[in-house]
Parts: sequence; structure tokens; C-alpha cells
Amino acid sequence: MKGPTDIDNWEEFLEAFETVFHHDWTATLTNLHSIGNGTFLQPQPSNGRPTWKNRDTLLEVYRRIKPALDLAVIEVRDFREATVKYETWITGDVFFEKSGILFRAEQPITGNTTGNVVTLGVKRGLENVLLPLYVKAAERRATLRLYGLLVPSEGILPSYEPSPETPSITFVTWKLHLPSDPDEVPESERMDITSEDRFSGYIVRPVRDSATLSLVETVLSEFELLQSHPRSCVIVMHGFIELLINVLIEEQCKTGKKVAENNRDYPHSVKLTLLFEMGFLNEEEFKKLNWFRKLRNDAAHEAVFTVTPDKLQLFNGTEFAHISHFPRLCMDIFMTLWNRCPDLFSSKFSPKGHQGAIVAEELKGRTFTMGEEA
Repeated sequence: MKGPTDIDNWEEFLEAFETVFHHDWTATLTNLHSIGNGTFLQPQPSNGRPTWKNRDTLLEVYRRIKPALDLAVIEVRDFREATVKYETWITGDVFFEKSGILFRAEQPITGNTTGNVVTLGVKRGLENVLLPLYVKAAERRATLRLYGLLVPSEGILPSYEPSPETPSITFVTWKLHLPSDPDEVPESERMDITSEDRFSGYIVRPVRDSATLSLVETVLSEFELLQSHPRSCVIVMHGFIELLINVLIEEQCKTGKKVAENNRDYPHSVKLTLLFEMGFLNEEEFKKLNWFRKLRNDAAHEAVFTVTPDKLQLFNGTEFAHISHFPRLCMDIFMTLWNRCPDLFSSKFSPKGHQGAIVAEELKGRTFTMGEEA
């Protein structure tokens, strides 16, 4: 089955789409009247075929890519229909063995090297609810009824090595019941779990080789260690912000790469001003980033650096005026900038993959880490 990145011409399509609906938006607005009573794909002009080069280019690429996309949709649907029959409710108990969390089903699992014992995983996004609940269940030796998909461990665990002692099947789960619950709980008694939910008592973190972490994950993991050190908070976070600003400069300026690399003639303050003058940063964003730049200079050069209320006057009237919220303020400034162009930044700083199932690999006190599908 072809994924989006395997479909020919998709980059041409995105480029043509962005040209019509972003880069040449003014020209697009001017040409929209030529469509007449029709639609963008099927115009009905009053005086002949509309002359609109960028639209013609977009439609040409669209017509080339559409059959492949239609086929991909069909293949995804067929794949879903083929795998849904393997989704099932299984009753059993959760337990720890060596470095993993396993699930002992009441009946043997067909094709599994370890009989009724399988590796236990969760659908990505639900790790902070389900995995802590599974840990609790293991501690109390409670029996659970779980719903999910049985899949070969070889296809979902990068570290999997065939062995008679290692489960060859992983149970990827996303629903949790007590053994006495029916498969379909009445809606009034149901508690739906989403990726936004959390279960207190444990901290769950996916673990990967540091070389494959996305920038956001790197920021979160490093920043967590620095929250009690204001100087480090400011200097490290400002370094990440400079990375994003340089990417924006490269994208927004005609000679962006030269500007981004020339810190002597174009220091960070100049780059912020350029983005502000071009209208990419609004006044509030510019003020916050410029304030943070000055704070970074203080942190780098003051012998004794502390965050005091007078340094937070820009945020009077907000929660960030309180010193106790300073780490959150640093993160808020970074994330606000990231969310201005998440697709652009992800393409620059996020590796491919990072979706799928999560399995617990190691338990450390009240914190446990997880491996994930590459």
C-alpha cells in the first residue's frame, strides 16, 4: 500500500497549491471572477476559457495525482477491512517480566511463541492513561478485559529478536474494561479515553535514540531538567528559538540563507526586526521575542542572574507575571513561535516515523519509559 510520500508528483501538487492559495493569493483573488458560475475545478466563464496560468498548473498536477490518491484511499479502506477482524476483546492479567509489561491471556494466542503471554502495547496517544492503569493493575494483580489488535512483534518493535522466550505477538490496545463489563458498555456508563487525558501517579515518556528526536521533543526533555535553573532555562530556550528564527529568515527573505548564517552583520535582533517589518511577526510576538532576547543577554552576562518581578512587567495582568510560572512562560514563547509554521518546522527538525504503538520497556520507580514503532 502506498503512503502519501510514495505517490508520484505530490511535491509538485503541494508547490502548485501553495502558489495559488498562498504565495500568489493577491493574483488568485483577482482571477476568481473569471470562474463565473462554476467552481474552481470546473469553471463556467461568461466569455470563454479563463486564462489563469497558476490555476492551470495546479489542475494539471491535480489530475495526475488524483488517481493515485483515489487508489491509496481504496487500499487504506481495504486494509482496514482486512485487519478489523483481528481486533478482539481478550481477558487476562498484566505483569512485569525483565524490562517489559506483558499480558497473560486466558487462552493461548495462535502463532505466538510464548503461548498465552504477549507483549502489551497501547495505541500511540493513549500512553499516559492506559500504561499507568496497566502498571496499577499489575501491582494489584487485577484481571482486565482489553480490546485491541494482535500484531506480529517483529513488525512493531524495532528491538525485537526472535526467541522461544520472547512473545512473537504484541497486543496493541485502546480500550479497557473490567472482566464483568459487557463488550459494549451503555453510553451513560462509558468513559471515553482520548490522547488529551492523563492518569496521575506515573510519568510516561517515549524513548528513542537522541539522534531521532524531533526538536519539540528535545526541547521538552532538556527543558524539564532545567526548570529550577532560570539562567539555564533562558539560555537554552533562546538557543532553540534562534533555530526557528533562522529557518523563518531563510524562508521569508530572498537572500535568507546568507542572512541566517551571517550573525555578525545580522544579529538576532535584526532578524526579529526583519520578520516584524515584513509582517510575519505581529507586534505582540515581536515584543515578547525581543524581551526574551534581552533577558538572554542578561542571563549570559550577569554574574548573578535571577528572574525578578520587575523583569516580568511586560506580562502584568497575566499569569506569567508571577515568577512561579516563568518556566511555562519560556515554553509558551517557544511554542507560540513553533505553531506559526508547524509544518515548516516539522519538515526541518522532525524525523520521519513516530507513529503507531507504544510498549513499556522499563520501569524505574514511579517513572517508566517506552519504546515505539519506528
